[in-house]
Amino acid sequence: MLYADCANDLLLSLAANEVLYPLQRERRKRTKLQSELWCLRKYLRALSQNGHVAFPIKVEKQETPDFLVSGVRTFGIEVSLATDPWDQKEWTRAEDSENEEGIHFQGKPSLNGRLDGINVTQIATDYIVSSVEKK
Repeated sequence: MLYADCANDLLLSLAANEVLYPLQRERRKRTKLQSELWCLRKYLRALSQNGHVAFPIKVEKQETPDFLVSGVRTFGIEVSLATDPWDQKEWTRAEDSENEEGIHFQGKPSLNGRLDGINVTQIATDYIVSSVEKK
């Protein structure tokens, strides 16, 4: 699916992948593959631009985990969606709006962009560990 010998090759491959698999603007029209690839591109682009990718790198699409990354090390990437129900409601309302200018999403006021008192990393880790242990 994707192979790169250097950072420039990776960025070019990610750009080409974005043309082949663009992310639908409306959340409900997105396929699982489009969402997974969008997350993968953002992740790899950020890592590469900050010098955190060892080359060569090869990324293959599979079912579980979603991507297998191989090169100097081999590991899997699983893409999961974790959102607040309030946020989902706001996004749906924004997408259903007839307003041409769109709705400026504010999020849940009480969160102020943070998850006070919630250890999101631990919740995600526990979920992944329990999923792996079931297999």
